[in-house]
Amino acid sequence: MELAWQGATLQIRFSSVQRAIPKVEGPPKLSVKVNHQETPFKFVKSQPKQENIPKYKTFQLIPHSNVKNQKVDQFADILADTYEELFERWNKGLLKDPERVFFETEITNKSYKTFITTNTDLVDVVKQQSQLVWKHVTMNDEEPKKLNPEDCLCFNIKLKYPFFLSLKTDRSMQQIPLEELLEISRFMQHGDKTFIQFGIQSAEEQWYKDAEKEREEFENKPPKRWNKEFSRSTEIKPSHFGFDFVLRVVVQSKDERRKRRIARGIILALKQLNQDNELKEKMVKPKKISRFLEDVERHHIPIPFIFGKRQIIAPPEIAHFIKLPQRNLQDEYPIIETVNGREIDIPDSLKKDGIRIGDVTFKGKKQTAYMPIRNHDELCLPRIVIGGMGSGKTRGFGANWIVQSVQKGYGALAIDPAKGEIGDEVQSALPSEKVERIRLGSVPIALDWCEVNHSSRAKNRLANTIIGFFNTSTDETGAQTSRYIRAAVMAMQTGKLSEIIQIFEDEEYRNEVIEDMRDSIHKMTLEDFSAMSESKRAQILAPILNRLDTILGDEYLAECMDSDQSLDMVDLMSQRKAFIIDVPKSELGPEAVDLIVNLLSTKIDLAMTLRKESNQFPFFVVFDEPHQFLKSSKTWKSATVESRKWRVGYVWMFHSWEQIPRNLGEIIKAAGPHYHIYPSSKKTFSDLSEEIVPFTVENALKLKRFHAINIIRSSGEVVKPFIAKMSVPPSLGKD
Repeated sequence: MELAWQGATLQIRFSSVQRAIPKVEGPPKLSVKVNHQETPFKFVKSQPKQENIPKYKTFQLIPHSNVKNQKVDQFADILADTYEELFERWNKGLLKDPERVFFETEITNKSYKTFITTNTDLVDVVKQQSQLVWKHVTMNDEEPKKLNPEDCLCFNIKLKYPFFLSLKTDRSMQQIPLEELLEISRFMQHGDKTFIQFGIQSAEEQWYKDAEKEREEFENKPPKRWNKEFSRSTEIKPSHFGFDFVLRVVVQSKDERRKRRIARGIILALKQLNQDNELKEKMVKPKKISRFLEDVERHHIPIPFIFGKRQIIAPPEIAHFIKLPQRNLQDEYPIIETVNGREIDIPDSLKKDGIRIGDVTFKGKKQTAYMPIRNHDELCLPRIVIGGMGSGKTRGFGANWIVQSVQKGYGALAIDPAKGEIGDEVQSALPSEKVERIRLGSVPIALDWCEVNHSSRAKNRLANTIIGFFNTSTDETGAQTSRYIRAAVMAMQTGKLSEIIQIFEDEEYRNEVIEDMRDSIHKMTLEDFSAMSESKRAQILAPILNRLDTILGDEYLAECMDSDQSLDMVDLMSQRKAFIIDVPKSELGPEAVDLIVNLLSTKIDLAMTLRKESNQFPFFVVFDEPHQFLKSSKTWKSATVESRKWRVGYVWMFHSWEQIPRNLGEIIKAAGPHYHIYPSSKKTFSDLSEEIVPFTVENALKLKRFHAINIIRSSGEVVKPFIAKMSVPPSLGKD
């Protein structure tokens, strides 16, 4: 620094402080050869990978029979304060869509479906709101099919007058415009489709100021021929939240005339909502249809702030665009996809592993229902399976129950008088060592009660069993004959039916067995029989011989009388495997089937009390079409009450409740059975109307094929009845 005076001025000179700026070499220029030519090579900063998350998500609404539209005006509340200015929606270089909800309806000649589409991050909230508005509605993650630009008529529908004027808001209009929309489906044909898209997004909070301005201008210069007084709906509209909306209609059909007719019907149905304001349609030009459908697919709501007219409505108006069909419409128009009756959430005890029943849908979620197996008392209660032909009860329920029982370490026996379907299904699912099939009609079996050989104390029960065999609803044996049958049973040495006849008819053999008997009332009875006259003996033996006449008159049964091929039910019911006894009615005839099954029923009833304690695991006895062998009904009456404590579970599968004798039906009901009720007759559901509550008879009559109402006893109580799609037959694999 230098100081110098120049006249009266002091001059200060600073030395230069500027440093030489070094020359910085730029980054090396890189290049690569592409196709033998030099090409510049640049480094580009990598961008963070954006997750490919869709902006919108769609789910289907499936109404149940009790759905109501009383709260639909509350649906828009979730969007009421979600308005954001443009700059507020700008985030990290991206302009996010406003929060929107679209109510979409798809109509064909065979279906009426309703969908809701909303922002992906809003979908859970919208689902909760849907549940509040339409209690118990089912929601499935499903989308409507994409629209084809070909063969389409498209319409934009807007408000005809300024938005301060209101459409109809009458809450008593529960079916308008749904009924008219559904009626159009009646003249739609295969390939025809209608798609209605109604979307809303929140308007700014001060929208009412624009409404007031619109009203002032309107009153100063009303349209020509305007002679209406403003309704109360218009007067109070500005007090509500406002929502910009879009309403689009797409009609698709290859028949031009029918397409226009459908479109006209849809528009007229919607115009029923006209009041002070009106809906006015504008058809989209053919060259603009593709762009229009793009807007439909990307769920765009245009908001004209500068040019064009705002389209704003309030919740009471919105309510008429977002209705679900109620019960009377569901009854009249079967094309509506509905939940049959009420959806019931099954308890946790039925969601754990056990014997699979089927799939239960609750609020759109599928869960598997199982029969709990820990409590053997409940597991072995009687089980009633009712369903019409082809409903799935035999191949589906019956075969599955047997297969899964064996897989769980239990045993099962089925008596099938039909086409052998149960046996075929079981054999397709179990290893050969776990299933044994016995076909009657070709190889004769002994008509005996060999089970008595397992216990010296079994003869009293055998006596009751044989009396039951002779005493049927069509052939009543008197008390006197029963007394002599009991005495003969006490004298039996083999347990064969033919021995009873020998005791009564062969005097020498009768005297031999009397000598071996202890002094008792039964010995005295046989000695009394020996002392009777021929006519008196004939009177006592007549009911027995009448029954034997049926046996001896049938070729196969006559062979069985002489056969030594016994079926020991104690042995069978002590094995953890499946036994299928085919008694084909086509080969044996109805009378022989009835008699043989009666014999088998009495043998089962006798055997269940004679299993060793170590072998008293759950064993199921399945009777398919029991109305074909009602001679067994007397045995079943006692078995219904007793079998559970012996760990034997009876399963009866039949078409309708009226096929079972009323007294047997009342005893079964009193035993507190499990029920699996497939589509059946009105009489069946009426007889079980108390059991199926909360479902009504009308609900039950609408059951879909392969579905059943299930009434299960678990954890000491009756589980609330629920509908399940029942398990498929074992041969079809896991469903």
